[in-house]
Amino acid sequence: MKQHIKSIVGILNGTTNYILTRMEDDGISFKEALKDAQKKGFAEADPTFDVEGFDAGHKISILSMLSYGKSIDFKTIPIEGISSISPFDIAHAKDMGYIIKLLGIAKFKNNALDIRVHPTMIPKDHPLASVRNEFNSIMFEGDMAGAIMLNGKGAGSLPTASSIVSDIVQLSGKNEYHGKLTGEAVLMSPEERVSRYYLRLQTEDSPGILSQISGVLGIHNISIASVMQKEVNEGFVPLIIVTHEAVENNMLKCIEEIQKFTFIKEKVILIRVEDFKN
Repeated sequence: MKQHIKSIVGILNGTTNYILTRMEDDGISFKEALKDAQKKGFAEADPTFDVEGFDAGHKISILSMLSYGKSIDFKTIPIEGISSISPFDIAHAKDMGYIIKLLGIAKFKNNALDIRVHPTMIPKDHPLASVRNEFNSIMFEGDMAGAIMLNGKGAGSLPTASSIVSDIVQLSGKNEYHGKLTGEAVLMSPEERVSRYYLRLQTEDSPGILSQISGVLGIHNISIASVMQKEVNEGFVPLIIVTHEAVENNMLKCIEEIQKFTFIKEKVILIRVEDFKN
């Protein structure tokens, strides 16, 4: 019987997972957690390849080729890292009932491949939420086998994740493509992707700012689910907005416009919220 893999979702980099675990457990900054990861041998002296998501991007690309039989141009994969994640984001996600993980995601929808790497808020009770420290984990959803989850260490001098790789190769040999490529994948466009979003904005403490931001969101058909404004810190106000489901392209255009406001003092931080309902 041929196995069709509907989706792949995974924590594919042990370095970033260790860093996010330390930030969650100890409330420390990204830089502090990275320094600790380097001290323990979980991160390279130049950690860019890991922390900016490129390592996970290469892995989800290989997994997708094995699973779907299509070649993928790595340069076309949307990739975001974790260097902009703050302890504030980690704590707020926890208050919402979520945990932040760097995920590699691949799934076929409407004859297009939705493949991406980015930090994601996932529910605390999701199996991937319990994958901690330097461990990696991959979940395959098959049309016959259902969900299959593979775990193993993904960082350090000894782990090579060879057992996971062999399992994946074995699994791919049983699917309908038998590991053979049958052309280039058509990637899903931002106009087709839909998600909920968490936005963190650092703004001036002035009246009317929220109404201007909500106006831009409204123009792009993005509705607000919740808003939280923290206490003033040296004249700046951290503003948190969580949206309902919205088209990704609309959200990216919206952020581009909001970033131009003079009252926005730092880069707008966006984190996708995934409930795994589809």
